[in-house]
Amino acid sequence: MPAENQVLTPGQRMPEHVATRLERLILDGVFRPGQLLPSERRLCDRLGVYGSLREGLRILRSKGIIDTRQGHGSTVATLLPVGNQSPLMHLFKDHPRTLFDLLEVRALLEGGVGAVSREPRHLRRPGADHPALS
Repeated sequence: MPAENQVLTPGQRMPEHVATRLERLILDGVFRPGQLLPSERRLCDRLGVYGSLREGLRILRSKGIIDTRQGHGSTVATLLPVGNQSPLMHLFKDHPRTLFDLLEVRALLEGGVGAVSREPRHLRRPGADHPALS
């Protein structure tokens, strides 16, 4: 599998860079909640890093983004809040573009629902052809 090259940003340590890249793969849906991550060797090959992966995984564990069990590997966390800390909020904080995308989709959906609710009742009957839903 080819390495997914990304440039290390100035002032960023390599473990933070690895954690950021793994977060991006999780946000992009490459790794889904509950999914077992590839072995450390395969992740190193995929990311093109060989000395900082474990520290990057530790950073993600501390944020609650992954869970690790000795002898079983690491899995992507469910990203639901536990206590007063939500792993999903860590992802939004570190990747603000994702939050903006989510809000944009929400606005589009809410606008569509509003248009349907303003239509006369007879046009909203189940089975009726409705232009807003086609």
